[in-house]
Amino acid sequence: MIDTEEGKSGPRRNLGEPMDESEARLTLRVLRRYHDDNPISYPVMITRIHGTVSKYLEGKDPLYPFDRSEIRPDISRSSLHRAVRDQTIPDNAAMKAIHLWIMSIDSCRMDFEREKYREYLISKEPQVLSVRRLFGHRADIQAVKISQWVGNYALYRPFHLEPKSKAQVNFLKIGADESDFNCTLSSVFPAPLNPEVKLIGRGKLTPLGNDEAVALMAMNQKFLADRPDEETQVGNYTLHLNSPERSTGIDGFRGILVASMGPTPSAWPIFAVRLPDGKEIEPHILDRDEYRALLPMVRKQLDRGGIYWDESDSPKSLSKGYAKPKEP
Repeated sequence: MIDTEEGKSGPRRNLGEPMDESEARLTLRVLRRYHDDNPISYPVMITRIHGTVSKYLEGKDPLYPFDRSEIRPDISRSSLHRAVRDQTIPDNAAMKAIHLWIMSIDSCRMDFEREKYREYLISKEPQVLSVRRLFGHRADIQAVKISQWVGNYALYRPFHLEPKSKAQVNFLKIGADESDFNCTLSSVFPAPLNPEVKLIGRGKLTPLGNDEAVALMAMNQKFLADRPDEETQVGNYTLHLNSPERSTGIDGFRGILVASMGPTPSAWPIFAVRLPDGKEIEPHILDRDEYRALLPMVRKQLDRGGIYWDESDSPKSLSKGYAKPKEP
């Protein structure tokens, strides 16, 4: 429960629902930092709070969606002092008045939003933060910016069963209702004993900076065979994403996909192209016309070769190089 206190001006005012406690305490932390950096007197702060709230009550400055009946522009000096120095949450009306004022100051609003996002990542996305640390990214976690990556993509890569003559397009989705960091990769292809193999990898995408990200995905029976209680692991994907093509956001990116399924892992060059908002594609093997219609930058990326799934496809170029006669 929020511990409120009353000012000397009268009894506790419980107007409307109290603010969310975590947001109230975050507001007070921002307030204290602002006061430490800008040592203005409490009377001046009270005047500014009064001015901000008065505009809001008059309907001239709709800063925040509080019901106007829940706020009053007056706050006592003692309540404000305890809020700043002791971080004591005042009564509902005064707390909302302080919040309105804090959010009207650009630097404080950005401070509030940064810390709120930080708390969200710590509580809801611990895996993302752990992966960032494992990859050596220990900078401020505000750098964990996912929004530019969110979207649906057509992901092109060589077809692992016929890597020298065919390519496939997979459906990559970054972002979901549960979390913008969630991602899935779907593929469909023919195999010798199955005319339609369907693979689905699901996991998390972790931004490592403005131009890099890594996605770690698991493949198990829960996803592949639609068995909700079957968690048997059958493989995993690791996608290293970099060199994005940009306009207002990320329109596409290059990278490498490492696939581990069965006894022989493989790795492939990939190029993902953003699809129009909401559009999805059916994964499939590209025919000749589809491949030739790809952008040159996509074909160039796919021509980089790979770590082949079938050893017989491997070019063995290193062994051939060492087998050449020694130059005199």
